[in-house]
Amino acid sequence: MNDLQALVQEGSTNRASNFILSTIHSSKGLEYQRVILMDVADGILPSVDAPTDSSPEEDVEAYEEERRLFYVGMTRAKEELSVFRFKKVGLTSAFSAKLFPKKSVPVRKESKPQPKPAFKVEVIIDAAPYIPGVRVVHQQFGSGKIVNKLGDVATILFDDGEEKRFSLATALRQKQLKLEKN
Repeated sequence: MNDLQALVQEGSTNRASNFILSTIHSSKGLEYQRVILMDVADGILPSVDAPTDSSPEEDVEAYEEERRLFYVGMTRAKEELSVFRFKKVGLTSAFSAKLFPKKSVPVRKESKPQPKPAFKVEVIIDAAPYIPGVRVVHQQFGSGKIVNKLGDVATILFDDGEEKRFSLATALRQKQLKLEKN
């Protein structure tokens, strides 16, 4: 146990290691092939409660900082992002709820079991037109230009000078991103 604690605190000297244990706080400015965000649950990530209309400004600011840190953690992934969340009541997360909206389940009138389909239907999002040089509009950040695309992750330079990275599949599925009309 002490060896593990020392390794986490001091870091590994083995540069050939395929595994890096890091906090979101220390990952800013770094990139990794794969990022795994674990324990995404209210009280853990975010570690503060969601503010209400009557919350003091410092509570709102603390929550917004947690949201920014979560975003930083997600954008560190070059190729693959895994977000581990809980489905158990009481262990939900306001952050993961935005990424994984609840699906509505139709109410069945019959009680007999229904056969499972022989195939799975997936919605395919066409991200092919989203290539470097193309102008886009983001629902929250406005107009910008894709400056880089690596796998599913697109880097967008917005007109205000801010650069952000997005999972194209997620942004398109949630209708947050679209091609800019000429």
